[in-house]
Amino acid sequence: AIPSTEAIVIIRGLTIEQQTDLENRGAYNPETLETQLDKIVVVQLQQQEEIDRCLKIQKSEATITSTVVNVDDIYTAGEHLKVSSAGTGFDMSTPATTDGSASDASPADISISAAASGSGANYSRSDHVHTIPVTIPTTSGENTFTESNIWFKGSDVASSATITLLAGNWFDITGTTDITDITTVGAGFFCLLHFDAALVFTHDGDDIICPGGQSITTHAGMEIVLHEHSAGKWRVVGVMDSVAVHRSQAADLTRKVTFFDDFIGTISTPISSTAGSGGQNEAATIAAADGGTVTLKTDDDIDVDTHAAVCTTMSLDTLDWSADQGGLIFETRLKINDVSEAGIFVGFTDAVSTTVEFPIYKTTGADTIDSDATNAVGIGYDIDGTTDEWFHGGVKAGTDTAARHSGTSPSDNTYVTLRVEVDSSGGVVGYIDNTAIGASTASAVTTTTALTPCIVIGNRTATQIIVTIDYFWVQA
Repeated sequence: AIPSTEAIVIIRGLTIEQQTDLENRGAYNPETLETQLDKIVVVQLQQQEEIDRCLKIQKSEATITSTVVNVDDIYTAGEHLKVSSAGTGFDMSTPATTDGSASDASPADISISAAASGSGANYSRSDHVHTIPVTIPTTSGENTFTESNIWFKGSDVASSATITLLAGNWFDITGTTDITDITTVGAGFFCLLHFDAALVFTHDGDDIICPGGQSITTHAGMEIVLHEHSAGKWRVVGVMDSVAVHRSQAADLTRKVTFFDDFIGTISTPISSTAGSGGQNEAATIAAADGGTVTLKTDDDIDVDTHAAVCTTMSLDTLDWSADQGGLIFETRLKINDVSEAGIFVGFTDAVSTTVEFPIYKTTGADTIDSDATNAVGIGYDIDGTTDEWFHGGVKAGTDTAARHSGTSPSDNTYVTLRVEVDSSGGVVGYIDNTAIGASTASAVTTTTALTPCIVIGNRTATQIIVTIDYFWVQA
């Protein structure tokens, strides 16, 4: 059998001829008979010619039941034959035509409107045509960059904790409310935000990622380019700013409050350190090392198992910091001699070091946060919990947050850089060697409460814990 995709077509290739030659053997005139036979052949030739000019349908075609064109049609010039709407026969149809209008204006910007098949569209000409879309891309499905893509200004957006971007690619952001989230537009979307006033564009390491892992304090005229790299996840890919310095790494100290001590031979006066009452505790002490270090030491037993006894603290001696300053950061580099026996807190708390306490810590046998402080926020590590990993969290007006874990743990006598970032809404992100612990824990501390940066170390077994600190840096 031949394949279903192929067909056999039989075409006449020989001309029909009448070649009968009769002889006179009776009463009939042979010439008369031959003449009639000739006429029959002519008729056959004429019929075959007409058949050759006809539309032919394969014998296997079962759908077409009639080859007669609809007799109700009134034939006019320019019509063509088409399969009927029922698909069983043929009709006559006039092709759809649309006139175009041309202009000799030069130069010309050309607008071509999207339209259904057969409908009209205006165009201009003068040697050549330039086209731009009339409908501006607004969503991920439409915003495919091509040579004709343009940036389109959308409606102004009032600042709020969560902003929604409507049709457009660049937007004026009005108001001074800090921004912590942006609703989903679609993966691959790019846009530009033009700020009309000062606010905090909040980095949380997840929904919004800012350069250097730091929130951006805006001002009138600043512009930020954003890329939605996956649904609901935004990355700042560009900052355009007429003011040279705006971020927390600012070298212009008139725009930032900064304290730094590298412990070169001495401990700066603003630093306060207090040993717990356990007997073997030791407050901050200069330790000989390249670049300068200090040590804090805990008690060496847990006979009196209170934080005031087993812990040792170091902080600044005044409460000069608060989350509502914006861009609040504390960073230190340290190592712990025995991580299997230790608890530690690095961050901000509401009491200076003379109050020996654990600002936040783990509940024994659980991963929930407990606290001695009323307001504190930062990074912790505590073997009393069930998960021995770095975590960040806080306590706000006496209410503890959940602990967000890093998936990593410290190692004995191995330096690690710990960085705590607190935004103006009280959200916190902790960083371990420049890697975020996880997404921001929102509203982790009261924004207006006066705080101090601190390091607190405690022993959880009858073993003295020694932490060696390389530097102490805070900024807002």
